[in-house]
Amino acid sequence: MLREIKEVFGREYQKEVRFLEFKNSMRRYVKLKNESESIDDKVERLRTMGYFSDCHIKVGDFE
Repeated sequence: MLREIKEVFGREYQKEVRFLEFKNSMRRYVKLKNESESIDDKVERLRTMGYFSDCHIKVGDFE
């Protein structure tokens, strides 16, 4: 039982908690500027950089 408790509060858990706290503290400083350039330009820039995503977004009317 003590090993299970040690695993929960081990180094990996502490690192994850520190990262989540850091992310939460930085959230107010991150702003997205949607009007800075078009979505197509952003996507094209990511493609030229070699970025690949499995994310699929459907837009339109769904009934």
